[in-house]
Amino acid sequence: MAKLSVLMSVWNAAPFLRESVESILEQSFENFEFILVNDGSSDESAEILASYHDPRMQIISLDQNVGMARALNRGLQHISTPYIARMDADDWSYPDRLERQYAFMERHPEVSICGTWAESYEGSELYAQGYYGVGHEEICQHLLFRKALFCHPSVMMRKSVVDQTKGYNPDYSHAADMALWYDALPLGKMANLPEILIKYRRHPKQISQMEEGLSQEWARQIFENWLELQMPDLPQKLRKLHTQLVYKQFPKRYEKLRDVREWALRLDTWNQETHFIPARALREELAKHWFYACNSIRPLNKNVWRMHRSFPFRQDFPVGWSNSWKFWWNCMKRNESTYVTSYEA
Repeated sequence: MAKLSVLMSVWNAAPFLRESVESILEQSFENFEFILVNDGSSDESAEILASYHDPRMQIISLDQNVGMARALNRGLQHISTPYIARMDADDWSYPDRLERQYAFMERHPEVSICGTWAESYEGSELYAQGYYGVGHEEICQHLLFRKALFCHPSVMMRKSVVDQTKGYNPDYSHAADMALWYDALPLGKMANLPEILIKYRRHPKQISQMEEGLSQEWARQIFENWLELQMPDLPQKLRKLHTQLVYKQFPKRYEKLRDVREWALRLDTWNQETHFIPARALREELAKHWFYACNSIRPLNKNVWRMHRSFPFRQDFPVGWSNSWKFWWNCMKRNESTYVTSYEA
C-alpha cells in the first residue's frame, strides 16, 4: 500500500504539465500514488496525462471546469493514505522533496501540515525566494499578522486533519488554501522545512495571477472571520484597525494613535491569556506597527514624538539609530518637505 498521495489539479496547464508531472514521478521516494484531477481542460492537458503509463498515476477527468477547490476535493475523495502532498500543474519539485517531508512527518507526529521554502520563477528568471516561518510559533506569528504561512504546492498534510476540516472550502475559491490553514490550526502544529524543495512558477495564465484581486478580498474575509472568532471581546473598530494595520494601511490623523495604542495593549493582554505566540515576538510586532503608525501621521510634530515615546513596548522593535534620528528630525522640524517616508529595514 502506498504511504502517501500526491494531489494535483490540472486546468489548461499543457505548457508546463509534463515537466511538473515528471518532477513527481522521478522523486527519490517512490512509494506513493499520484492523483491527478483534470478539471475540464480545453487544451492538450488530457492528451499529455494519457501519454503516461505509470501505475502510480490515477487520472480523474471532470467534464467541465469546477474550479481548483472543488477539483481538489474531488481528488481527496480518492485518497486513503495517511499523508497528502500537494503539487500544482505548473510547478516543479526537487527530487528529494517527498522523501524529506515524509521523514519529517514520521519523526514529528504532532505536526499536521509541513511545507517547504520555495523559489519563484518568471520564465527562466528567478523572481524571488520564499522563506516561510519554520516552527509552529513563528507560523502563528505570521498568521496573526497576515503573512504567508506556506507555499501551497509545497505542503504535505495528514489526511486525518484534512478530513476534520472537510477539505478546501469552494466559497473562497483560490484563497481556499488559506481557509484550510486557519481551520487546521487547532488540530495540530505546523512547520516548514527550511530548505528550497519546490520551484513555483509565475506566469500571466496562472490562476492565482488571473484572479489576484479576488483572492486578496477572499483572504481578507477569511482573516477577519478568524479574528472575530479568536477575539470576540475586542471591539469591532479595533478588529477593523488590526486588519488595516497588518495590510499596512496606517492612520494619518494624530487622534487615531490612541486607537492604535489601545489595540496594541489589548492584543498583548489577549496573548497573555491565550499564549498564542511568545510574548517577546508579539511585542516586537506591536512595536514595529506602532513605529510605522506614528511615522504615518501628518503632520508630524512634537506631540507625535511624545506619544511614540510613551508606548510601553517601543524598545522591543529595534528601529536603529538612523531611523530613530530621521523620525525625531521630522517630528521636531514640522517641515513637510523634510519627511522621510523610506526607512531602513
